[in-house]
Amino acid sequence: MVRIAIGQGTLIVEVGGLDGLFAMRRRFEFPLEHVQWVQTRPDEAYNGPTGTRLPGAHVLGMGTAGIYRGSDGDVFWDVRDPGRSVAIGLRDESLVALIVDVDDPDRVERAVVHALRGER
Repeated sequence: MVRIAIGQGTLIVEVGGLDGLFAMRRRFEFPLEHVQWVQTRPDEAYNGPTGTRLPGAHVLGMGTAGIYRGSDGDVFWDVRDPGRSVAIGLRDESLVALIVDVDDPDRVERAVVHALRGER
C-alpha cells in the first residue's frame, strides 16, 4: 500500500511494507507542476503492467511492485487491489506515471486535483 501526501508544492509518495522492498523504492517526491493528471481505478490497474519489468517484482497473490518500461516510458506500479488504485500522470520526470493502490482513491484524487488548482 502506498501513502500519498501533498506538502509545500510537492507530491510525496511513500511505499510501505514489503512493497518497498519488492519495488526497490520507498519514496518519491515530485513538484506539483510536474503532475499532469490523476485518475481513480484506471483500467491499467485491472489489466496489469505492460512492457519490460525493470527493478521490481510480480508475486502471485501479492500484486505488482516496481518500474515497467512501456512504449510511452517508465511507469511505477504498486498494485495489490485494483479497486483501490489511482494513476498519476507526470511530465519532466524519469517516470511518466505512477499506478498505485491507496486506502481511499477518491480522497487522493480530490486532494491532488485541489493541489493542482491551488486550493486548500
